[in-house]
Amino acid sequence: MLNERQRRLLYNVEMEQMAQTAKALMESVSHVQSNFTSATHLEHVRPMFKVSFAVLLTMNAVVSAFVGVLQSIDQYFIVHAKVDRRAGQLGLPHPCDSSLTFFC
Repeated sequence: MLNERQRRLLYNVEMEQMAQTAKALMESVSHVQSNFTSATHLEHVRPMFKVSFAVLLTMNAVVSAFVGVLQSIDQYFIVHAKVDRRAGQLGLPHPCDSSLTFFC
C-alpha cells in the first residue's frame, strides 16, 4: 500500500506526463506555430469559458425556440381535436365545412 505522500507524488508524476503528452499532441496537429500555454490560472481559463459558455447559451436558445414551436403545434392539434369531438357531440357541422376554412 502507498502512503499519502507516495500517492501524491505518483499523482503529480502522472499529471505532468499527461500534460506533456497533451502538449505534444496539440503541437503535432497544429498547422500554425505558436506558443502552447497551459491553462492553470483564472486569467487563462476565463476567456475559454466565456467562449464555450456563449456557444452553450446560443444552443440553449435555439433548442428552446424549437421546443416552443413544437409545443405550439401540439397545442393546436389538441385544440383542433377537441373542437372536432365537441362539434360531433353537439351534432354541429365540422368547422372546416363552413366558409371559415382558414382555421383548419
